[in-house]
Amino acid sequence: MQKTYNTSHVRQINQRAVLDSILRNGSMSKAELARTLGLSKPAMADNVQRLLDLGIVKEGGEGDCGPNGGRRPVMLMLNGEHKYIVTIDFFYTFTRFILGNIKGEVVEEFSVNQTPAQSFEAWVNMSVNAVNTLLFSRGLQMEKLAAIGFSAPGVVSSDQRCIIPSAMEGNFDAGVFVERLKENFHCIVYTKNSANVYVVAEVEAGAGKGFKNVLYISCGEGIGAGIILNGQLYEGSGMAAGEIGNFVTRNTLDEPNRLEQRIGVQALMRLIREQAPAQTLEKLDLQLSDEKLFLQVVNLWKEGDRFLKKCVEEISLDIGCIVADMNMLLNCDIIILGGEYIAFSSQMIPVVQNIVNTRCYLPPKVVPAALGKERRGLGMLALCREFYFDTLCGLASAP
Repeated sequence: MQKTYNTSHVRQINQRAVLDSILRNGSMSKAELARTLGLSKPAMADNVQRLLDLGIVKEGGEGDCGPNGGRRPVMLMLNGEHKYIVTIDFFYTFTRFILGNIKGEVVEEFSVNQTPAQSFEAWVNMSVNAVNTLLFSRGLQMEKLAAIGFSAPGVVSSDQRCIIPSAMEGNFDAGVFVERLKENFHCIVYTKNSANVYVVAEVEAGAGKGFKNVLYISCGEGIGAGIILNGQLYEGSGMAAGEIGNFVTRNTLDEPNRLEQRIGVQALMRLIREQAPAQTLEKLDLQLSDEKLFLQVVNLWKEGDRFLKKCVEEISLDIGCIVADMNMLLNCDIIILGGEYIAFSSQMIPVVQNIVNTRCYLPPKVVPAALGKERRGLGMLALCREFYFDTLCGLASAP
């Protein structure tokens, strides 16, 4: 059945298109917007006026005259001080906090270390204090918050009300955390799976920029995938697409361990402790935490340790098979490898690329992620901005 739209809905769509155009171009005049979007000048004036009244768009300077001269047009641009977004990116050993404006520009950021043993309640209180610190650092009142974006490993329900946490996170209850944020800050709280956030970040400002079909594989502490299809984030009907840490094969159907538990960082550290030869172990401090031991492992791998080279080779083969299978399903433009194992990229990527080249009909290039952990919050910032634009224009409701 063909959909029909009333005048109000058409206006909402047009206003959303105006925001997209101004964001993409930096500044535009009403006449430029009318031509670009195929609207009459009166219709454009009506749509722009509402956005000016809301304060999300502002007038800023004059543009160039047309070929026939005449009055210089008034340029329109996004008002970066209209609202702000806080993003919270949860990792196993630290949490990254970013304050950004509505244009997607980072204005303040910091990280707070944590340990796996830290209590959930203490972490929640720390996060609430961190958000308040970000606001205070810029003299912002709570009303200036457009949204808080929270990303963590796990599956986010389609209604944004529940997060099924990754098995790695133990008693971490992301759903409770989201409710606490809403209680404290009275704004939209937008949740996303970490791998989905990272693929958006890479498309926004990293290795995936300019591509419409992108596969991002996060491998290290956890194993997951973020997927961009036709320029849009693909999450599946139940928001659980990309949970490749649960992949099985015929040979592993009866095994209790998931893929993530077989090749993740913790599995690698366990393998080293149990099977590494004496000449490898004597150069490592096995009393260290997995995080610090991993850094030692990377350095020893760089020195050419044969046992560690073999370990990375085996992990690379597993990841290569996953990547090739997913690409044969999705037919991507580019494949990006991220996560802690990117430290092994000089050995890992050639192995993965070779499997892709020999198994896929149209093999794309396999590249390392361009953004480190500090920059991945740009993906959450972009997703929150898009959702806020939708709610402002009446095309979405706050969760």
